[in-house]
Amino acid sequence: MSPTANYNPILIAEEVSELLEREGTLRERLDAVVTYLKEAMRVDVCSLYRKSGKTGDLYLEATDGLDRASLGLRALASGEGLTGIVVDTRKPLAVRDGPSHPNYKYVVGIREEQFHSYLGVAVTSGQRVIGALVVQTRAARDFSREEIALLNTLARPIGSVVAASFRKRDEAGPTDQPTPDAPDPRATIITGRMMAPGCFTGEPNLFDQGLNLATIYTPPARGIAEELKAVRRASGRVGREVERDARAISGSSDGYAILLAHKMILKDEETTREIVALIEGGASAAEAIRATALRWIHLLEKQPDPSFAARATDFRDIANRMLHSLGVKTIRAGLTQGRIVAVARTLLPGDLLRLGPRRIGAIVMTHQGIHSHTSILARSFGIPAVQVAEQELERLMNSKRLLVDGSEGLVLLDPEPKVAERYAERARVLGTLPEGGPEDLRGPARTSDGTEISLGLNAGLFSDFDSIDTHGPDEIGLYRTEIPFMSGRTFPGLKAQTAHYEMIIDLAGGRRATIRTFDIGGDKIPEAIRFGHEENPMMGFRSTRYMLAHTGLLRVQLRAILTASARGPLAILFPMISTPEELNLALDELNTVKNELERAGVKFDPNIPVGVMIEVPGAMFAVEELAKSADFFSVGSNDLIQYLMAADRSNPSVGWLYQWYHPSVLNALDFLMKQCRRADRPVTICGEISAHPWAALILIGLGFRRLSLDSHAIGLIKWTLMQASMETMRALAKATMSASSSTEVIEILYQYLPEFETTTPPLGKALAASLERLRRSATW
Repeated sequence: MSPTANYNPILIAEEVSELLEREGTLRERLDAVVTYLKEAMRVDVCSLYRKSGKTGDLYLEATDGLDRASLGLRALASGEGLTGIVVDTRKPLAVRDGPSHPNYKYVVGIREEQFHSYLGVAVTSGQRVIGALVVQTRAARDFSREEIALLNTLARPIGSVVAASFRKRDEAGPTDQPTPDAPDPRATIITGRMMAPGCFTGEPNLFDQGLNLATIYTPPARGIAEELKAVRRASGRVGREVERDARAISGSSDGYAILLAHKMILKDEETTREIVALIEGGASAAEAIRATALRWIHLLEKQPDPSFAARATDFRDIANRMLHSLGVKTIRAGLTQGRIVAVARTLLPGDLLRLGPRRIGAIVMTHQGIHSHTSILARSFGIPAVQVAEQELERLMNSKRLLVDGSEGLVLLDPEPKVAERYAERARVLGTLPEGGPEDLRGPARTSDGTEISLGLNAGLFSDFDSIDTHGPDEIGLYRTEIPFMSGRTFPGLKAQTAHYEMIIDLAGGRRATIRTFDIGGDKIPEAIRFGHEENPMMGFRSTRYMLAHTGLLRVQLRAILTASARGPLAILFPMISTPEELNLALDELNTVKNELERAGVKFDPNIPVGVMIEVPGAMFAVEELAKSADFFSVGSNDLIQYLMAADRSNPSVGWLYQWYHPSVLNALDFLMKQCRRADRPVTICGEISAHPWAALILIGLGFRRLSLDSHAIGLIKWTLMQASMETMRALAKATMSASSSTEVIEILYQYLPEFETTTPPLGKALAASLERLRRSATW
């Protein structure tokens, strides 16, 4: 029996006409129509595509079933895909299995790959084709004559209602946005969230996340003395494991920070007292560890601040290690030979550290976001990672091979070899300088019309300087002094710090190095300092605020920086400055140290430049006053954006609101640039925004001439800026600032893309992929 046999086409047509005639915007009425048709025709997708009168390209105008984040964006070029056939021929097209059709076109982002059967009809107004009406189902099946006739009938009233609106849009100039090239897979695709870039194909292995602390069996106690001795032995063994892991990833500052958290748990006096008390009360060592860990995990997971979830994971990880050391058994999925795809709800950092990139080629997780410790480690190790919905676990484990594309946030199930090769090549290209770029990137970056741009290096460890000659930064725009000292039991003294900063001068090779004073607190808690609990630590007692309350620590650091300045060019940067009063207090401490050094006859640079990091929105409005004492400014964009948008960038629930491309953020940066120019002070943009090629183009268009970014991004950003003219970048910046929403900004970027694709195809391809990732990262 036909799926439409038990409903009345006449009643459906009447209902559609009523929905089109209701009050409300055109978008609201079209949304109501596609939702009703999806239910009435018992299909999984109903969509309306608009044909551009200017180019013939097709835009997704309304949908129930596809990704609504793609509404208004170009889906297909003229004549492309099954819908292109419908529009060109004006004839209905019914296909049992769409992906197998020779004209099928895979479109990144709209999540169409899970649907098979396809029925499309042309939407017309008079003799003019204005689009197509399409329905789809997950299961492959044939459409009946009645279904085809019904959809054809419904297309007419829809066409007559929307034609006038579409005509006005076309007369005003449609926003025609090209879609970047993408591989055309013949495989089932799961769309997820990007966590760590790269691409890997391998066999899935399920991780059970170690011991289930709530249900494990713990042996009875053998006596207080024996159990206390067992805890000490286990703690010592696990401590040595952590130290071994730390040595194995000595080049990763992120890995050090995670292992620091593990070391702090092992040495935490309150936790130790709790375990001892339980043992003295009759519990075994294993039971005491289990009970203590569960209490802390429960407490941390209840906290509204998502950063506590990572600490709960750390407790679970250490508890697993301790219990394993005590001989408590667990059942783990056996690992196949070679490198595997680790599939897990929660993959503990300890598992990743234990196996490393030699065994784990990629990660697919459901319960950990982009800012989790495991994700941070994956990026440090270069392991691709994707977060997917939990309901996808069964499909993942029923597959023989998985292709994990961390650059695009996709997982392909059992891809054909040629498809896997295309994805791997695409990921490789995205991670390197576009073909045709200069091999030697040393020297200043210059736009295509000759404007010089200064690119600096962000660093935190000696290893960050390894490729300094290859990447060719003009200076060390930001050296994060807290990173190397995070894991020490005490902060280093004057001699150790001075030697460290002198080494930075040597590694910089004559380039000026801007040394940021300790930016501790918030999410960076050194082992040497015990911070009290704060409800909102990112806006609490941190950074310069903390240092001004502990002037002994600040003076030692300033003395070390000044002493090292006799060896080579340095600058001092004070972070998290909110008011001119804070800066003046910091400068008082600096002048005190200078006077002490002069009296002691110690050589230093008396004119060492002093800068202010603009991270607090209020500081943007105090630039004129701050400039009376500051020689330069540096924009800490990571914090500034999250404060402007009131969106914690570590919280996956609001992560999509952390948008550097929001018009409010761009206008704020424009205002800040003008304030710095009026105050006649140089300003550098630091943070993740500088590493995004589209952001770099806009920033230069706004007037910024100094960017500082991590080493891996310098090549692409320098090459990007060298291919663009100041005229193009100024026009791009002006257009994006006048947008009404972040969605409109993305549309504007799509409009500018053809200019790069035409003049510099390799760069255009990289920009297209970057733009597609940007669009999808804000919607999952």
